[in-house]
Amino acid sequence: MENNILVTAVAGDIGQAVIKCLKGLPRPCRVIGCDIDPVGSVVGGGDDFVLAPSARDTKVYMDFLFSVVAHHKIRHIVPASDAELYFFHTHRRETEKRGLHVLIVAEHIYQTFMHKYETVRFLSSKGLSCPRTYLLDEYQRGLPYPLIVKPCISAGGHGLFKVENDEQLNAVKVLMRDAVVQEYLPGEDQEYTTGVFSDGKKCSSITFRRILGFNGVSRVVEPMEDCAADEIAHEIAMACGLVGALNIQSRKVGNKHYIFEINPRLSSTVYFRHSFGFQDVVWWLDGSIPAHKLNYSKGKGIRVLTEVFTNKV
Repeated sequence: MENNILVTAVAGDIGQAVIKCLKGLPRPCRVIGCDIDPVGSVVGGGDDFVLAPSARDTKVYMDFLFSVVAHHKIRHIVPASDAELYFFHTHRRETEKRGLHVLIVAEHIYQTFMHKYETVRFLSSKGLSCPRTYLLDEYQRGLPYPLIVKPCISAGGHGLFKVENDEQLNAVKVLMRDAVVQEYLPGEDQEYTTGVFSDGKKCSSITFRRILGFNGVSRVVEPMEDCAADEIAHEIAMACGLVGALNIQSRKVGNKHYIFEINPRLSSTVYFRHSFGFQDVVWWLDGSIPAHKLNYSKGKGIRVLTEVFTNKV
């Protein structure tokens, strides 16, 4: 088996950003992209593209995966969608048997941080600040409006509601199941995203202040030398025994960071991080953090929209 890399969901923002991180690296391998959307063949940017079935169809996706692995001599897999992360989480034994290196965190870390209520319980047990959070089915009022209501299981920002009154809350209760009610944190201009990576021995992190844009992803990021955010990230990594990457989202109220979400995966800011010297995709593939220096320039990273024309799909 060679060291070729399969990146999934390359029609999406995370998959495309991962492939940008891998371009130009001095490694003798090919990068294969796959997606359920044929548009991935045009926008993905890998060396080759394969049209994939839905990862929710477990048997079909399993057959597809091992066929691609054999044909393209895949060694590493970078899942870039929540559905595929769940597939690889629930089929760890099968991929390990075949000697595949899948970029996914340990089982207990995935289970804790994919669930927003369990995330808050973890943070509270470590004495870390987070917004007051309740299961929607158990919530008996008490928090001031506005409130945030969102699914318990991470969904890339989908299904999030900002609720302004009792009438809206009652309407959301009809629509949603398995959700949390969360205290609203003021200060949309004080939202931060911290990437943290650990190889099991060393730990590194980088923090951006960010402005949200298209579909809730970071539109503008500015690197910040924020010791408090970095200390929190390192504490979380050590407390859960992290090997791999986490993305920690917080709002700063006064001088304190309140963590409202942790994503147990690579995030859409991965290429921004890479460009500022935090190369977590490469480190995860290699299994270690080399000596490095983060570039805290006064510049900003800006995500742009563009257009592509093709007759291939």
